[in-house]
Amino acid sequence: MTRVLALDVGKTGSRAALFVDGVRTEEATGTGALGLAEADGVARAMAAITGVTEGWGGVDAVTAGLAGLGRGRDKAPALAAALTERFGTEKILLTGDMAIAHAGALGGEPGAVLAAGTGAIAMSITPDGRSHTVDGWGYLLGDNGSAYAIGKAGLEAALRAHDGRRGGSTRLRRLATARYGQLEGMPTLVFAAESPPQLMGGFARDVAEAARAGDEVAGRIWADAARALAETAAAALAALAGSPGGSATLACTGGLFDVGTLLTDPFDRELAALAPGVPRSEVRGDALEGAYLLHARPDLPHPRLFDAGTSS
Repeated sequence: MTRVLALDVGKTGSRAALFVDGVRTEEATGTGALGLAEADGVARAMAAITGVTEGWGGVDAVTAGLAGLGRGRDKAPALAAALTERFGTEKILLTGDMAIAHAGALGGEPGAVLAAGTGAIAMSITPDGRSHTVDGWGYLLGDNGSAYAIGKAGLEAALRAHDGRRGGSTRLRRLATARYGQLEGMPTLVFAAESPPQLMGGFARDVAEAARAGDEVAGRIWADAARALAETAAAALAALAGSPGGSATLACTGGLFDVGTLLTDPFDRELAALAPGVPRSEVRGDALEGAYLLHARPDLPHPRLFDAGTSS
């Protein structure tokens, strides 16, 4: 009996799954970790991992996808050592959270995957292992079309209405007040938040509610987000061009797509204009299944930023 622990450690939440002889038997969710590159990044990551695996005991192998691992790759050996101590195995594989999302969404096949949640990023992988990422620059420099970007635009429209400026939305003002309290306190609330993107990204749900109710400002915000995400996806697809055996395949993952046709209809129209003939493919599996695939199939072209022990 082989027990493989799959981990998806994001900045806003973490998930874990236990695969016993390839069958997914346990699953848990919990808090995230702000990033391995932070001063206490290893401790924070281990706290998140311990929280979602309480009582699971030892395993034969661990594969983990972590947000921000690229910037904190120098701390990967320390994290691997901590995982070995916690779970009793030296078979540790660490990679970025986007790599396991890609593997899961396309079943380990090459192609492009767009992930849109609090942030937004796309990754393309060619059959020969070349990878290219688009956006994912964080809320100060990118994450265009993300829940954060939508929430921020919605809050800006709410504050415009509060001030009496053009371009505001009284409906969004009411929704923002209901969610956050008096708008005069928004600067303090945002700047004091441990994760401003998560706080503001939560307002994307209210912007969706307003758009469905016919609010023109909210509708434009979602249309702009769809355009931005389609541009990100098209850039990832362009990186596949000319690759021998490359597949112009795109899958879209992330909680933002749960909003349904409010996003997918304009996204599909924009994508058709930017990357003709490349419809969205069905998502085959989630990131935890992708993590297990990286353990089970070391031949996959997906990047492995730290691989201790064997994967078999």
